[in-house]
Amino acid sequence: MSINKYLSHIPSFNNKKILVTGATAGIGLSLTKQLLNKDAHVVMLIRNIEKGEKVKEELLEQYPNALIDIVKYDQSDYESIDQAFIEIKEKHNDFYAFVANAGILYPPKGKRSKQNNPLTIETNYLGLRRMMDYLLSSFKNKRYVLEGSVVAGTKIKKDTDIYSDKYSLFKQYNISKACVEALFYHYYIVNKDNEFLLTEPGITSSDIFRGFKQPIKSLGKAFVKIFSHSVNKASLTLLKALLEDSQNGDYIVPRGIFTFMGYPKKKSFPNKRKRDFLYK
Repeated sequence: MSINKYLSHIPSFNNKKILVTGATAGIGLSLTKQLLNKDAHVVMLIRNIEKGEKVKEELLEQYPNALIDIVKYDQSDYESIDQAFIEIKEKHNDFYAFVANAGILYPPKGKRSKQNNPLTIETNYLGLRRMMDYLLSSFKNKRYVLEGSVVAGTKIKKDTDIYSDKYSLFKQYNISKACVEALFYHYYIVNKDNEFLLTEPGITSSDIFRGFKQPIKSLGKAFVKIFSHSVNKASLTLLKALLEDSQNGDYIVPRGIFTFMGYPKKKSFPNKRKRDFLYK
């Protein structure tokens, strides 16, 4: 099946407003295009306004009748998060869903946020949690889609210090995405006023092995060339999570081997990944 054929079976969103973080590149941009193609009203939450305006212009050339808004949003900066929330509350409180796609994989080693936390954990987890807590305190009957990662399935020790930068960059990413899973599970269990769904994009880039040493790094890149898929296919798990036939608590992953690649499918969330100890 081609991606176009898959998309042909997706119904219109009929101008439903969907907030998408990290919407100017990669999976976020691919999802944005898919949503616009299906008549959604997309609000792009992005760090770089200048880049965002340029991307918006390009999108409007492709989708002339599209409804697109931009909100400045840096998920590693609490001041930016606070301002973005205020703008959402004032201008976009009628949103249907919030898609938590923004994240960072490999920042410069030792790089810390304005709040003096490791940048990976700040961007991928702590900043997301701050925004989510704001939204959940103000809105009901909304859908929240959190982007996880296949690497989150690896073992995490209970004594892991999520605020430490002593770990390798890859391990920090691993921990941050495990924390996102813990966030999803926590909200799903305790918050009954909204819907929460977790997705995984599969493997889309050999960059995932950048933090490894040789020869594992080279072997990993060779492996990824075989077991990976395009960013357009990777974004389909997020798209599926936004459809009406998806529901609270769904865990949506690629259907291929080890969930590395393929079209979306729903799967039971593994008990071993319900790590409440990471919700701190």
